[in-house]
Amino acid sequence: MHILVKMYFGSHLYGTNTENSDLDIKGVYLPSIQDCVLNKIKKSIANNTKIGNGKNSKEDVDCEFYSLQYFLLELGKNGDTTFLDMIHAPKKSIIETSLEWENLQANRSKFYTKNLKAYIGYCRSQASKYGIKGSKLNEAKKILDIFNKHNESEKLANFWEELPNSEYSKKYNIDNCQEKDKRTFDFCGKKLMANTNVFFAKQTIQKFYDCYGERAKMAQDNEGIDWKAISHAFRVGYQLQEIYTTGDLQFPLKNKEFLIKIKTGNFHYVKDDIATKLEDLIDNIENLANKSNFQEQVDLTYANNFICNLYK
Repeated sequence: MHILVKMYFGSHLYGTNTENSDLDIKGVYLPSIQDCVLNKIKKSIANNTKIGNGKNSKEDVDCEFYSLQYFLLELGKNGDTTFLDMIHAPKKSIIETSLEWENLQANRSKFYTKNLKAYIGYCRSQASKYGIKGSKLNEAKKILDIFNKHNESEKLANFWEELPNSEYSKKYNIDNCQEKDKRTFDFCGKKLMANTNVFFAKQTIQKFYDCYGERAKMAQDNEGIDWKAISHAFRVGYQLQEIYTTGDLQFPLKNKEFLIKIKTGNFHYVKDDIATKLEDLIDNIENLANKSNFQEQVDLTYANNFICNLYK
């Protein structure tokens, strides 16, 4: 296998590894001309030491090599966080390298776009997963109270004016739908058409209320929190913030101590206002992305030429 780069990845790259962290190794390889011609290029080749199911232990090693084509034309094109991590790996994290990889790293800014903010969605989902704002739950209760005043077979159109129009509830038209009545009631992404009956509408909002009400209670008691997932959300947020602010990304991360404390559950989700801190970080990233001079999307001309020139 023609290896272009092999590196330490994950927590050992970020500087957030603990004594219980397993070892992640990633790399990029150049597929043979024969595999290219015969269309046998694999997206990645993995070699893991773990046996069976369950979480990795600190003795386990995950090793994965991406084909150069997949690395650049898929991960790079989409601004994938794995791509961003690898393309910024410092020399001390590199196990094996090549002139080609060093050239690629020197041109990493060609893969910066305004739409790196698409990955903010992951951060935002983690922020709201356990700490959904009480005002959203109160509005859901208000909507359920309205539904309970009406017959379950009745259409929302019959009492459209009673439905709220607020920060979390929107009423608008969906022009490209098949329904004659194109009015839509949207509560936190839950879309209900005007011809929806109360029975179905009530089920949808009740499910939201029950699910997030329980999660909010768990957060209040600081139980059932996936601190590792929360730490990943903060990490991705800090990385995007640094790229938009400085035009580069340095490892280990400047916020590694805070991330380790999050990862190991040394905070109270509600009392330490973790959700608000994450939401503030996300808002800042969105503002930076909108104001940046980065291109709207990756220009793949450089990536295509880079690959072709290697084979030439």
